[in-house]
Amino acid sequence: MNIANKITILRVLLIPVFLVLIYCYVPGREWLRHAALGIYVTASLSDILDGYIARRFNQRTAFGAR
Repeated sequence: MNIANKITILRVLLIPVFLVLIYCYVPGREWLRHAALGIYVTASLSDILDGYIARRFNQRTAFGAR
């Protein structure tokens, strides 16, 4: 397993965290919205990063091809 795939797995693991933060939000707990935004931005940037790493270092796997 290469680094690009590990970054992808991390991004997939962030999805439930994001959903829990959104689900638990109630007015007065603004930090949950900010935390969810941080998770979303982190996941978005990790998508860019793993694509760059995979192309730059020519890392191809069956997992990444799906």
